[in-house]
Amino acid sequence: KLDIDKALELIDTTQTKIANFQDAVDSGGAQFVVVGVPTKLSFEETRRVVADLNEMKSGPGPAVGSVVVNQILPDELLEDATKRSAFAKRRARSHAAKIEELEPIIAPAKVHKVPYVDTEIVGGPGLSYLGDLHLSGADLEDLFEPPAAEEGKPPRVVVFGGKGGVGKTTCSAASAVRMMKLG
Repeated sequence: KLDIDKALELIDTTQTKIANFQDAVDSGGAQFVVVGVPTKLSFEETRRVVADLNEMKSGPGPAVGSVVVNQILPDELLEDATKRSAFAKRRARSHAAKIEELEPIIAPAKVHKVPYVDTEIVGGPGLSYLGDLHLSGADLEDLFEPPAAEEGKPPRVVVFGGKGGVGKTTCSAASAVRMMKLG
């Protein structure tokens, strides 16, 4: 049986949550990290998401503070002839070109390059490795700092988003391990 009062209450509650989240975004209490891989489809989605989120924010500064580009082939494939195949060299060049094209479009968000690793990142040690070596740096860690101290202000919320299968969960978990280690 349809309970119209419950439905209206649910709509009101949802509208309040959306308004509270919008206030958090506008005040700097929420920041977004967009995660992608160096492919045309992923970068098109990244551009769209960054533009949409930054347009949504009415307060100062961008809503998206960082973009993590995951699974980058290492530059040494371009430099060391003994470590590259024609395929790997083309892919590495393609990755570099796509990132170079993306950076000015998403500015002022910073790009964090996470290299391709030949094993699955699992468990605490793997997440710690990824967070310490590849998801560190002042601009990414600043996302986790609360906004200017005000009495009763809630801690900052950082939301990782992006297209499916690009490493959002791994990057967010590795960042959480990193922040835990930093205190």
